[in-house]
Amino acid sequence: MLILAVCLFTAGCDKYTNYKVLTFFFTGVPHPEKQPELSMTVEKSSKKTGEKSIKTVAVSSIHGPYDAGQCYLCHELSTTAALKTRDQTKKPAPEAKRFDRALPGRLLSPVNELCIECHTSKSTQSAFSKDLWIHGPVSSGMCIICHSPHATQHPYMLRQGNSNQMCAMCHKEGFISNTEAHREGDNCITCHNAHLGKNRFLLKKDFDEVF
Repeated sequence: MLILAVCLFTAGCDKYTNYKVLTFFFTGVPHPEKQPELSMTVEKSSKKTGEKSIKTVAVSSIHGPYDAGQCYLCHELSTTAALKTRDQTKKPAPEAKRFDRALPGRLLSPVNELCIECHTSKSTQSAFSKDLWIHGPVSSGMCIICHSPHATQHPYMLRQGNSNQMCAMCHKEGFISNTEAHREGDNCITCHNAHLGKNRFLLKKDFDEVF
């Protein structure tokens, strides 16, 4: 009854009045000016002991379908495992989305085809139709080399904190720093596109890709 009375009392009030009333009765009420911090739960298994550990980490960006609980757009789910296609008439009921469990590794399409089903501008077909060069990992559909498919602590869902760290995973740092234009140590994406370009150097001055 107390909670119902509080809800009725605050229903017509502005957010600051609501905050004052709610903090009188409850603890931990977020301030109306404070933006909520994004977080995700990560479960890891030890290869040696087999033990699982769970921790919550802050995230900077979350993949839209994952955030909306629309796992079925990429994965087969425990309640829809028999569905092999994206037939729109066979989608799970909206109220069931967050409660269906994605089957590990059971993707609806091979990973090298999956991302470009939505991100069509990053496909080889799109690039070639515009007479553009395409970055190697992108051309082979291996987006998850650079991007996390669910959520990450870094912008653009990158697996590393900045483009220098990311690019150094494949492009050897010593080779890059030996080039005159790279000696300033700027972020790679200051001058280069990450996905597409007019030539193999993917320079922004020639073509600035739109994300």
